[in-house]
Amino acid sequence: GTVKLDGKKVMVTGAAGFIGSHVAERLADRCELVLLDDFSIGPRSNLANLEKKSGIRIVESDVCNREAMLDAMARAARRAGATVISQVRYHFGHDSEPGFTAIVLLDESHCSAHSYSDLQQIAMDIFTCGKTSPEKILEFIREEVDLGEVKTSPVSRFAKEMPDSSHGDVSAPPWEEKASP
Repeated sequence: GTVKLDGKKVMVTGAAGFIGSHVAERLADRCELVLLDDFSIGPRSNLANLEKKSGIRIVESDVCNREAMLDAMARAARRAGATVISQVRYHFGHDSEPGFTAIVLLDESHCSAHSYSDLQQIAMDIFTCGKTSPEKILEFIREEVDLGEVKTSPVSRFAKEMPDSSHGDVSAPPWEEKASP
């Protein structure tokens, strides 16, 4: 069957390359386009005739720069006082949208990032125990990686609330009774 793209928002990765630039030219009058390329192989001049058209946005980036994100997360976690146990990354795009997942396993828990190339977004999860601050880890990541606008949503660790483990005594969960002095 034929895919109907008229009026759709379409991302072309590797847009400045031979195939990408020709695909972009064919779609330019039919779709809203996001043209993504880091220009490491194809030159920006391959997109020159598309730059001024409305409905076309050119993004200079490597959506799969999973190494940079993984390394930045590990360095940020160490700077915040965490112990990095392991690091792993995976590149998507073989049977799905291009992108990556990067995970830094910490003694204190984990940091993860999952890219959504079609939305130009990254979802991150920074989960820590003990005195390591997830906010500090995010602050240090942002010093190295331009994340653009960031929205955070703190999530409670357990169904039953526990004291803030980064600032208090967590030797006894709040649902266990403590003896009165």
